[in-house]
Amino acid sequence: MKILIIRNSPNVVNLDSYNNQEMGLARALKTKGHEVGIVFYTDKDYKEEIRNDIYIYYVPSKKILNYGIFDNKIYDICDKYDVIQTSEYNQIMSFRLARKYPNKVVIYHGPYYRKKLTTIINNKVFDIFYLRKYRKINPSIMTKSVLAEEFLKSKGFKNVTTVGVGLDDSKFKDSKINNEFNTYYKEDNINMLSIATIEKRKNTLFLLQVLKKLVANNNKYFLFLIGKTNEKGYKDKCLSYIKENNLENNVVFIERVNQDELKDIYTKIDILLLPSNYEIFGMVLLEAIYFNKAILSSINGGSSFLLDDNNTVSRFDVKLWTDKIESIVNTSVEYDKKVLWNDIVDKFIDCYNKNE
Repeated sequence: MKILIIRNSPNVVNLDSYNNQEMGLARALKTKGHEVGIVFYTDKDYKEEIRNDIYIYYVPSKKILNYGIFDNKIYDICDKYDVIQTSEYNQIMSFRLARKYPNKVVIYHGPYYRKKLTTIINNKVFDIFYLRKYRKINPSIMTKSVLAEEFLKSKGFKNVTTVGVGLDDSKFKDSKINNEFNTYYKEDNINMLSIATIEKRKNTLFLLQVLKKLVANNNKYFLFLIGKTNEKGYKDKCLSYIKENNLENNVVFIERVNQDELKDIYTKIDILLLPSNYEIFGMVLLEAIYFNKAILSSINGGSSFLLDDNNTVSRFDVKLWTDKIESIVNTSVEYDKKVLWNDIVDKFIDCYNKNE
C-alpha cells in the first residue's frame, strides 16, 4: 500500500526532536513493505524531502485558532496514495479529507473529554458545524486510548478502534551520559523521575507535596524533575515550596536532556511518576515500560490503556500517593505490554485494510 500520514496540527515540526510519532509509525510501516509519506505544516514555501526512504511533504497552511487549513496542494498529494491517515477528528482538515476521500481516510485520534473551558467550547462549536455530517460519512477512526474511543463513541461514531501509540527506540541505541543528572544521582538514594513540563496541568507542586511526606519517612528519596517551564509563576511557587520545606537536598530541576541521554537516566532511576491532570497518552509511560521500571501514574489516556490498578491512582491525595510509592518502588516489575511501533503496527494496517 501507499500510505500518507497527515499531521494537521499547525505547528512547525523538528524531525530530529523527541519521539516524533509520525516518523516512528512510518518507519514501522516501511518494515512491512509499504510506501509511506508524511505531511507536516509549514509557515514557509512548499518543500519535499526524503528521509530513510520516507517522503516528507511540508505544505503551507493557514493557522486559525488550533486548526491547520492546508493549501490545495494537499489534494494533489492525497491523490497519489491508497490510504490517508489524518490526525484528530476535530480538525477541519480531517473532516474535509474524510468527505472527499471516504474510502481512503482513516482518522487517528488522541484527545478525550477534558474539563477545560476553552476545549469544551471549541469542541461544541466544531460539533455544531460538523458532527451530524461526520456521522453520515461514518469514517474509520483509530484512537490512542480507550478513553478516546469512549469519547468518540459518545458522539455517535461507530467505526472506532483503539490501537495505542508506539515507541521509537532508535535513540536508545547509542547512549550518552547527562552530566547534570549524574551530578545529583546517588546509587543509594531512592531515585524518582518526572519528565514533564513544569506547569499546573502536570501537577508538579502536588508531586513536591508527596516528596515532602516521603522524605519525612525516609530521607533517601530524591526527585529528578526534567522539563522546561511553561508557567514561570507556577515554577516560582514550586521553588518557594521546596525552600519552605527544606527539600533542597532532595530535588533538582533539569530543564532539558537529549534523547540519547534517556537510556542512562532510565536505567538508573527507581520509579517514574506521572501525576498529570490530563494526558492524551504520556509517552514517558512507554519509555518506563521499555526499561522495565516501576511506574505510578494518574488515570489518563496512556495509563488507562497500559497499566493495571497497582500502578495507577484515581485521586490526588498525598497520603495515597506516598503509600503507593513506598509499596511499589522496590518491587520487581515485568510488563506484558509491547510498546514499540513495530509491535503495534499491524493494528494500523488492519484498520487500513478494513477501510478499503
